[in-house]
Amino acid sequence: MQEIHGNLKAPNLFYVCVDARIRRDGSGRLYQGSEKEGYIFDNEYHLLKIMENFLEQNNFPQPSVQFRKFRETEKRRERVEKVARGENISQQKGTKGTFVVHVQYRQNATWQGEVLWVEKKDSQKFRSALELLKLMDNALDRTETNTEKGETV
Repeated sequence: MQEIHGNLKAPNLFYVCVDARIRRDGSGRLYQGSEKEGYIFDNEYHLLKIMENFLEQNNFPQPSVQFRKFRETEKRRERVEKVARGENISQQKGTKGTFVVHVQYRQNATWQGEVLWVEKKDSQKFRSALELLKLMDNALDRTETNTEKGETV
């Protein structure tokens, strides 16, 4: 997954900076290479909604199924607060942790891809959006445990 750093403008690549955790719910900033600004997310659900909006806008990767809805409504984008990103998004770092998320497929009504934990240079494949969140949560737990023990990450 190291080669991803060369193409940070891919429409299915996200740079997630987790700055705070309250009751294991992360908040921070999301960067997508083709956007001039980053987006602030308040929790993991908000993070997934913003990422889904990008994937839907670009229709890439194409979903294998369409979600059902109770009532068809007009499409509207998630309102998000923007933050300036600077020149190079790869230099952005989260206070608690930083992740590069590469969504490769959208099959079975969820996402599949690979996530890189930037601080440890450790990558894992994920088979669902829930598994992605669990991998990120586990990495942040390890960081907090090591910090409490006085170790450096």
